[in-house]
Amino acid sequence: MQNIKLVFPEKKMKDDALEFKQEFFDAGEYTIYGSYKFDMNRYTYDEWLDILKSNLTTETANPKFGVSETYFAVNEEDIIVGIINFRHT
Repeated sequence: MQNIKLVFPEKKMKDDALEFKQEFFDAGEYTIYGSYKFDMNRYTYDEWLDILKSNLTTETANPKFGVSETYFAVNEEDIIVGIINFRHT
């Protein structure tokens, strides 16, 4: 069994993240639950990161959704195998 760690998305993960996203699309899935809009093609990866960072505090979070944290689930080989969004409110 592999260990999984939760990692806050970073710029350096862009290529791996886009590959992870494409795997969903290639499988006919267009909703990536827990991804906080990562599956929406209206944001660049950098714009999506900015949204995630703004969601970390009550002062900058979207009031419609509240404070949240989004993490990639990464295996021991540093491959993104999942994503999750924790909403605090």
